[in-house]
Amino acid sequence: MGFIAIVHTTDSVRFATTAGTRSALIKRVAEYVCDAATDRLSVAASLQVLTLMKHGLFERGIERYFTLVGERWDEEWLVTAAIGAGMQPEAFALVDCVVPDTGGMAAVA
Repeated sequence: MGFIAIVHTTDSVRFATTAGTRSALIKRVAEYVCDAATDRLSVAASLQVLTLMKHGLFERGIERYFTLVGERWDEEWLVTAAIGAGMQPEAFALVDCVVPDTGGMAAVA
């Protein structure tokens, strides 16, 4: 089984990664969030996210980032899935994320 995470904006894919385990995927998404937080969040929100990450609360930090990210710049949302050889992709929730209205386009979170 493998895991995939894709960070979308309204007009593109900003980040995509795969991993062999859920925990490895979480760490990769957490790295993306840490790199992006200071550019895409307000100072106070960035500090909240980075503090959670510093304390090893990666899933909470990821969730906080995706809750706040659209307030300053472009909205982003995270799509995750667990996939295995010979099986249909199975969506799983890495974090509960707010998915913006895509104007009729289907979005999976």
